Amino acid sequence: MKVWIFQTGEPLHCDLGNPRPMRAMNLANKLIDMGHSVTLWSSAFYHQEKRHRVNKYKKIVLSKFLEIHLIPSPGYIKNIGIKRLYDHIVLAINLKKILKKESSMPDIAFIGYPPIEFAYVAQKWLKKNNVSTILDIKDLWPEIFISFFPKSIKILSRVFLFPYYYLAKKVINNATVISSMTDAFLDYAINSFGRSRSEIDLAFPFSSPKIKVADKELKVAKIWWKQIGLNKNAIFRVCYIGNISNNIELKPVKQAAIYFKQELKDIEFVICGDGPLFEKYRKQFVGINNVKFVGRVNHSKAFALSEICNATLIPYKNSKNFQLSLPNKFIDSLSYSLPVLSTLSGEVAKMIDKHNIGISYGKSFKKKSLINAINTLINNVNLSRQMSQNCRKIYHKNFKYEVVYKNFSNHLIKIKIANEKNNFKEIKN
Repeated sequence: MKVWIFQTGEPLHCDLGNPRPMRAMNLANKLIDMGHSVTLWSSAFYHQEKRHRVNKYKKIVLSKFLEIHLIPSPGYIKNIGIKRLYDHIVLAINLKKILKKESSMPDIAFIGYPPIEFAYVAQKWLKKNNVSTILDIKDLWPEIFISFFPKSIKILSRVFLFPYYYLAKKVINNATVISSMTDAFLDYAINSFGRSRSEIDLAFPFSSPKIKVADKELKVAKIWWKQIGLNKNAIFRVCYIGNISNNIELKPVKQAAIYFKQELKDIEFVICGDGPLFEKYRKQFVGINNVKFVGRVNHSKAFALSEICNATLIPYKNSKNFQLSLPNKFIDSLSYSLPVLSTLSGEVAKMIDKHNIGISYGKSFKKKSLINAINTLINNVNLSRQMSQNCRKIYHKNFKYEVVYKNFSNHLIKIKIANEKNNFKEIKN
């Protein structure tokens, strides 16, 4: 097949520095492995590094199986703000102009959602040309915007955001197929816009190939961690590897760190990553020497750290977006075979309870604290060991990259065939 992928806000094959593959790269790689050709449409602006890959439209042919189209846009500095919304509008307008000149057609197209405008333009053009589309919903846009408004004007904000709701409804209802990372997220997203689920809509979890770390790289990474000044005498070490933004809550970490310090227990927290709130949080932890903020780390350093940790931290705020999903940081934790300490209710909490892979803490769990959770694992070595084993089993069964993306790539073929036969049946509850 000839497959087009529309996806912004992610690393691409043309990026330097060995970026971590996300949805677009992973799907493209698996499709190419299976003999299909891929055209990837994305933004010329690199979201992760807040810089422009190029300053104008550019087509990059990497092989006979893969080409990338970079669409120009103004860019932005902050993840939340008017400039980002403006960037998405310009990006969509430019995509529309470029697609008008396009003469070739795919057999099927995968559209990442959000951003709404980019997805809307892509899908409208594809529908006009009778191309089957699968819309992959990763975030609850525009609903998530409401959380940024003061409580006093939340209702009024829906009026202000009406154009986004209109576009979102069009995109979701006109897609041939809808996918998302969990059944709960998928059902909530489509039901919010009056669409019924079909038998070919599917949950498609986040997953990435486990990157093999060469012995030399691992040795260098281990030396780096020793030089960074970790506590050699720590009896329990917890790590978080991710973005430092307003999506996370580190107050429980601060409380736990102070408590264990007072109790003279060598418990250490290692916070890896950067983001808009990195400096703010780092300053809040000044003087608390059992919490280390080390900035962004590469794959080898993350892997080396996992080998000397006893648990991973999922400190996300309990937004609807996270409650309905299984964030990639959760799946990363499973891949490290380490017990998960999580604040999230919803899908993550269900997984933890069902498979005994960690401990939930916070206000949603009878106020069970992070301190209680850590003490439980310290005082029960067998429980901790069993949770690690369960993490490994669940990861290989449900989230292993080779299985997830092979199944999804095969599903694309089924979608194409089903659409040709007009054989989509509505699921009856």
